[in-house]
Amino acid sequence: MDPLTRAIGAALGGTVASVPVPVLQSLTPKARPCKVADLVGYIADLVGYVDDLIGYVDDLIGYVADLVGYVAELVGYAADLVGYVENIVGYVEDLGQFRARWQSHRIVDMKPGEALDGHFHVSLRLSVTAYES
Repeated sequence: MDPLTRAIGAALGGTVASVPVPVLQSLTPKARPCKVADLVGYIADLVGYVDDLIGYVDDLIGYVADLVGYVAELVGYAADLVGYVENIVGYVEDLGQFRARWQSHRIVDMKPGEALDGHFHVSLRLSVTAYES
């Protein structure tokens, strides 16, 4: 018996006699001739593995593209939000300017037809009158 078979037998149970012969034969390497069918089968398996790998990479690229699309959509929403805030700030600034103009025009008399803030015309004469009660 060769040294490899003895070593396997010793590892499995201590003695070669205690290990069944079919187990020893299945564990020891055999030199058998390579058949063309086996070679074709191995090549087919390899092609299948490469095809699976290409499929996984394709899926990964799809996931990354989806992620980029989601990030772009979030950036668009953020830009819309910034635009809304800018509009609100503009409205507040316009309101402040209108208020300042209105207060400055309330003190002096306005002439009929004079424009107030460029949007409408005042046809009344404004004056400050104090009433005693």
